[in-house]
Amino acid sequence: MTAEINATTVFKLEDGYKITTLEGNGCILILREKNDKVVAILEGCGHCIHQVSPYKGRQMTPREKHLLHKFIRSHQYQLNMESAALLDLSVIKYADGTEEYLSERQLKKRLRDRLENVTLQVNRLSLRTLHIPAFSKGGIYNFSRAAIKKVIVGKNCDLLLDFGHNQAIKTLQVHESFTGSINLSHNTVEKIELGNNCRCDLAVYGSLRCFSLRIADVYSGNLIVKNSCFHHLDIGYYCYALINLSDNWGRRDLTIGDSFRGSLNVDTVNVYNIKVGKDCKGRLNISSKTPQRGNRKVELGDDFAGVLDLQGSPTVERV
Repeated sequence: MTAEINATTVFKLEDGYKITTLEGNGCILILREKNDKVVAILEGCGHCIHQVSPYKGRQMTPREKHLLHKFIRSHQYQLNMESAALLDLSVIKYADGTEEYLSERQLKKRLRDRLENVTLQVNRLSLRTLHIPAFSKGGIYNFSRAAIKKVIVGKNCDLLLDFGHNQAIKTLQVHESFTGSINLSHNTVEKIELGNNCRCDLAVYGSLRCFSLRIADVYSGNLIVKNSCFHHLDIGYYCYALINLSDNWGRRDLTIGDSFRGSLNVDTVNVYNIKVGKDCKGRLNISSKTPQRGNRKVELGDDFAGVLDLQGSPTVERV
């Protein structure tokens, strides 16, 4: 309901709350309690809100955020990312440029269905396990703020997944034939599994916990692990990826399966052994910045026909 009081527009909300405009300035909206105390100030023009500021540092309640969300949806306002995050609203942007602002409950319901060609910024989501449906295509998902323990990605997905700086995630399980990219930098992941025939880029910088990484057969893409700790790092048969490992340390051997066709660059990776299966035709570059940090042994399977470069390694003692 809308009314005019002293040349100021009033939008009446539930529970006695209301939104008023600042007299003479239609670009300022003020959320007030039923006793007229100011809760928050919204700034923006042309149905676009670019700033939501709680009044004098006040903490907005979930109910107040909900009322603002209903007001924004009913009047078709647009929000920038900062305002959506302050209101705990996730943002879905569709291929035609339209945007939708979802509460946590609405987002959980939407994620049960397969999404195509959307950009998703998750600002509030708490789940033990998230299942991304198989055949989800063309999506860009940012889960940095999501409180999710385990993520399972269905088969044949084509997605860009960002878990950077997420301090909740423990497990990422990706089923076969995944295409796209995955960012797992500066987070708490402990277990990463990729199924067969994945063609994707995977980056782990500055892991906050030691993790195990297992990639199944026929993997291609760019794999980068830097300044991180791993328990296991195993890659399966017929890998033709570009693998760059630097300034890492691990408890067990680094293992590459049979018929490796890619490029493996290992620089200052503190594991005892690097093991490569038979019929390798790839390129292996092993180096270390200091004699104290690096692998001591390289184990090559039968029928090796690749290139092994140890010129920059002061640590390797045995091949």
